[in-house]
Amino acid sequence: MAGPDGEAEDRSPSESRQKPAVELGRQFETLSAEELLDRILDLAKVLLADVERQHKATFGQLAGVQTWGPMVAIVGCDPQTGLRQVLSQAWETFELLVVGLERRMSSSAIGLVRFLLEAAALARWLAEPQDPEKRQARAYGLCLHALRRNIRAGNTFEKALERNSAGRPDIQRILDEVKKVRDQMGNPLAEEEAEFVAQLKAIGVVPEMLPSRIDLLTLYSKSGYDRFMSYSEVGSHPGPNFWPWLYQSRGDWARVSLRRVEVERAYWLAEGFVLFLEVCLRTAKVGGWESSLDEIADGLGPESLELLSEARARWPQRFISSAERE
Repeated sequence: MAGPDGEAEDRSPSESRQKPAVELGRQFETLSAEELLDRILDLAKVLLADVERQHKATFGQLAGVQTWGPMVAIVGCDPQTGLRQVLSQAWETFELLVVGLERRMSSSAIGLVRFLLEAAALARWLAEPQDPEKRQARAYGLCLHALRRNIRAGNTFEKALERNSAGRPDIQRILDEVKKVRDQMGNPLAEEEAEFVAQLKAIGVVPEMLPSRIDLLTLYSKSGYDRFMSYSEVGSHPGPNFWPWLYQSRGDWARVSLRRVEVERAYWLAEGFVLFLEVCLRTAKVGGWESSLDEIADGLGPESLELLSEARARWPQRFISSAERE
């Protein structure tokens, strides 16, 4: 079966029982924009509920006895835990996208799709190797990446305090406490990182580090880094850039109602749906709950991908005629 973006991938047994899309025809072309949006909202809520139930039922089954340090134990250094953490973040993000777009269109929705795009690329990178040892090496690399990011975050926080402490006794007090703790305890995260690297070396493991964001999205996202950056520009930064990008063909921005524009809302919801579904599929494949995709696929119905394709085709150039916007 073709994947969400048309790429052939392995899928669950239930999907092989689904009727080919050609049999479904273009049955959704006659739906009004409002009906299309409502149908996809219903579909999204079914997916969220099914994935949440399965995720909660199996997450606790992953745990083994960890011999690593406390931060590594929290982050997790096996592929299943890494993917489940990505899935948890993607689930929360997709839920916010559904809740928001059910009410109105906003630039924030595009920012959420941007997050899901990166989550799908990360899940693909982590799940891709067929060799369990290579997949584990990537999980170790992801864990090491998380440790180093937390170390950098702590250093950045302390530097920010130092820059802003002059004439600010409240900030100076916080900075003094931070330095006091560091003097007493050293840098626990840096020490844990060194210990983790030494442990990996002792067992003969070379972690495969997470690529840079540019490389990750270029190599592991069907949308690519350019689209990620456009979503970032429009959905993650304040300013007037969002309005002309979305409403250029309108002209009269003062009359725009962000609560209407059902076609735009359906489009972005479908984009987020496809990305979230990709995270689910890859997590299920590695996490050992592929059989549960049967229930999820049955709940969505065989026409779900056709419905999503229709929503994504309604706004192909990201502009809508003035007549539709009225």
